Order: sequence, then C-alpha cells, then structure tokens
Amino acid sequence: MSRLDPARPDPDDPPVRPGPTTSRTIRRGGTHGRFALLEEGPGEHHRSRADLVAGPDSDAGDERPVLFRILHVTDFQIADLSSPARVEYLEHLRGDPRWALMLPSYRPQEFTALAQVEAMARTIRDLAHTGREVDLVITTGDNTDSQQHNELADFLAVMAGDRTVHPLGDHGGAGVVSAHAAAGGEHPAWALPPDTPRHPGAVPDWSAPFVASGMGVPWIACYGNHDALVQGRARTTGEVENLLVGAAKPTGPAGPDDWERVHEAAGADRAIDAYVRDPMCFTVGATGPVPADVRRRTFERGEFVTALREAGALAPAAEPGETRAYASYQPHPALKVLMLDTTNPGGYADGSIGAEQLRWLVDELVTAHSRYLAEDGGWVDTEHSDQLVVLCSHHGLSTLTNSYVQLDRDGDPLPGQDLPRTVAPELEAVLHRFPNVVLWLSGHIHRNRVQAVRTATGGFWEVATSAMIDWPNQARFVDFSLHDDVLRIRCEQVDHLAAIDPEAEPDRVLRMASIGRRLAANVHDGVGGPHAEGTPLDRNVDLLVPVTKSLAERLREG
Repeated sequence: MSRLDPARPDPDDPPVRPGPTTSRTIRRGGTHGRFALLEEGPGEHHRSRADLVAGPDSDAGDERPVLFRILHVTDFQIADLSSPARVEYLEHLRGDPRWALMLPSYRPQEFTALAQVEAMARTIRDLAHTGREVDLVITTGDNTDSQQHNELADFLAVMAGDRTVHPLGDHGGAGVVSAHAAAGGEHPAWALPPDTPRHPGAVPDWSAPFVASGMGVPWIACYGNHDALVQGRARTTGEVENLLVGAAKPTGPAGPDDWERVHEAAGADRAIDAYVRDPMCFTVGATGPVPADVRRRTFERGEFVTALREAGALAPAAEPGETRAYASYQPHPALKVLMLDTTNPGGYADGSIGAEQLRWLVDELVTAHSRYLAEDGGWVDTEHSDQLVVLCSHHGLSTLTNSYVQLDRDGDPLPGQDLPRTVAPELEAVLHRFPNVVLWLSGHIHRNRVQAVRTATGGFWEVATSAMIDWPNQARFVDFSLHDDVLRIRCEQVDHLAAIDPEAEPDRVLRMASIGRRLAANVHDGVGGPHAEGTPLDRNVDLLVPVTKSLAERLREG
C-alpha cells in the first residue's frame, strides 16, 4: 500500500491559504512514486486581450472602480455515490473508442465534491472581508451528477448554507468506491491513480456531517445535462426509477459472460447510443447492498426550478404550470444577465436550445438595445435603453451541437422537447445582430478557455471555466469596469483556501477538499484533458470590449 505518513498540523504555524491566483498559484511539483504532489507557484499577472478593439488601449491596465463583480463556478457534479444507477465499472473499458462518450463514469476525487464546494464558499466569504465582495454567484450547470433529488438537496445546502450535509451520503459511505479506495481498502485497478497516498481509517471522518457555510451572496444556477438526464446522458424510465430507490447497487460484470452481454448491448458503434435508448442496458452482473432510499428518485425541470426558488436562489418567475429553466435578471441598472437552458431533453451530453426559448431570447435581446440589426441586415431603432448583456449557460458554442429528437414507438417526437432545436451556427447568427452582448459564461468542457467571437456588430467574449470537481478545482472572478468607452472584463482564477498539502490542513472539511484537489491533479484523462487549467491567456485576463458613449454613461451612473 502506498501512503504518506500523516503529520499533525501545528496550530501555531497555520498553512498558507490559497486564493486569488494573482498572489500565488498551485501547480504540480514533486512526486510520490508516480503520483504528482502539489506545490505553491508564483502569482500570475493579468494579460490584456484586445482582440475586439480597433487599436491598443493604453489605459486598459489602469485600476478603475469595479462596477459589478460575478463569481463564475461550474460543474460541481455532486453525486450520490451509493446510487444504483451509477456505472463506475465502465471505467474498465477506458481506451476503447466505442465507450469514450460514456466516460468518465467515475472520478477518484468524487467523494470530496461537497468539501470542494464548501471550501470555495468559505473562500468567497473570507475574500469579502478583504474588499473582494461578490455581487452575484453564477453556477453554469451540472450542479448534480445524475438528476437525483438527494443530490439536488446537497447542492442547495452548500449554496444556501445553514444546512447539514453528509459528504459520503446519509448512509455512512455504503457503496462509495472512491472513498474506500482512498482510505486504503481493496479496489479495482481503475479506482485510483498509481501510487496514490492512502489515508487508512479515514472513512468515518470523511462521512461525518458538517453544516454548510453557503455562498452568502445572491446566486443563480443554470440547468446542465447532468441535472436534466440520468448520468447526464439519457432520459429516465420507470425501470430506472425502480432501480434507484431499491437496496441493490450493480457492481459490474461478474465474469466474461457478463462483459460479453455489455458489449452486445453497446453494439458495433458508439455505446452511448444504446444507453440513450435504454439507460438500463449496461446494468448487468453482480450487485452489492445499499440502503433503499426514495430520495434517489429523479427530479424534473420544474421541480429543479421550484427547489432553487425555495432555497433562496434568484430563479425563474413562478407561474402556474411554468417549467422553464431560462430567465432574465437585472443585477445592475445597465446590465442584463440572460440565463439559458441549453440541455437537450431528448438525451446526449451536448446541448441546443428549443424554439420557444429562442423566441424568448430574441425578445430579451431587443429590450436591451436602442438599436440592433434586423434579420435582413437593416438597422432597427427602438425606444429601449441600452444595457450590457451577459449570457450564461451550461454549454457554450463549441458544444451546442446536439439536435437529437427522441421518438416514441410510433416514430413521433416525445413531448417536452421544444422543437425544433437550435444549434450553434443559428444561435451565433442571432447574436451577431445585437452589439450589446459582451460576454458568454459557460461550463461543460471542464477546461479554462477564453475566446473572442467577432460579429457583424462588434463581438463578445466566450469564457468557459474549469470544473469544481476536476483539476484545477477553481472558480473565476469576473469584474466589470470602464476605461473611457472601453469595457474591461477582468477575469481572475481563484483557488479554494484548503491548504495545498492535505497533511498541513487542520480543518477536517478543508483537509478533505485538499485531498480531492491533489487526486484531481493526477487524473490526466478527465473531461478537460491533461491541461484543463488552460494557457495563461485563458486564465487571468483583461478582456476589452468597446461600448457606445451612451451605454458607458449609463454604466457610470449605476
């Protein structure tokens, strides 16, 4: 067994606390066998990106008052790790291209998800005492891992605070492969990176409940594919619901015959196609006991929105029978935030938007413009005042590729799919007509990425932030300030405050978050790839966008 000898933290020598990455960063450094350890690195200054301005702006780097500050965080993927719907054992098939879109089905660090979010919540609260108050937290989806009510309850607890959460579930970690593996128990070969340090006897400590701090500021939550679909890929069925609330968790094929059944179910092409048709198709082989729990049933979109509202989130307006998960917010007189629902209710992980939502989006964009381009290319003047527009959604343009329509046995579309679906080229063409769109925040790709999108009326920035569940386990500050008639959107990565070395962390919950971050740094084939942190031009950057004089004046007036 590979492990590091734990050192008792010295209360008189508290650990250096990570935070904004302009001061210090966290990087891979040193090894424990084949396992990478983490170390402190130098801070990373802001780099100016003037892709959308006509010439250099000499004042862009000057300090100006922040008009509004967003914290962007995404892809918590808070999971019921004892859920009978999980298919962790498919990790055994990693490397076979037919199974690529079904993976990952497991993460070594997943048992630390709630601790990671709690660590970030404490970071936000601590930074507020230093003058870095956040006006709005935006989480761009995949708040849960598999659309379950108990996962949603945990997500709401860590966002709203003052609620008790159980990091390994309410049943003491029964069936939680990742925690038992990290604590030194027997485990499949795919469960841990090579030479992972173990923490013998830690499961009871990790299972102990804690009271969540909460974000402490207004927040909104986008709807992601893992919030909308079983394992983020398939519509639920009656058979899945019966499995979920039961007392047996499939543990995978018990031998060659079972594996042959799995491969037969997958077919000759992509395994995900079979799963979307029938999410029970790979549930074969042995089972292990888990406590039966009716809270594992899946939630519908309307239940998600209602739960957000009841927990204190800024949520879509409550209207009789309303189930939409898209909405408009105005957190500043000259700023409109449009939250989109990019999940495809038919199935598959990537996204699109429906016809009714597209009409709503155009209407909302029109009301944020005194002047915009009509579809025929002519300018249209309105009586509306100009507002900056920020879009937020789970999927960005690169993954709005899913126009799938699920059909019933008669070949007719199942209800509730808001058809026809609109994908990236058509949606981008709409945005080209509206010059006040300046920023689109998204998740899904689990990677830091910043791209300029040039349009017929100027352009906007598309900013994807890495996942909280995966390396580098960060959030992102997004600050808005004005420099004459140039808007500066300052992006800055934020590490949560758990100590870099878990053995130096005296706080039980933060130590768990630190263990999770170190595990995540050793997963090189995750959703975001081996370099999910992105390049320097994807992290701490000043994004410049020209705005009209009238809009600049409205922003200054506040």
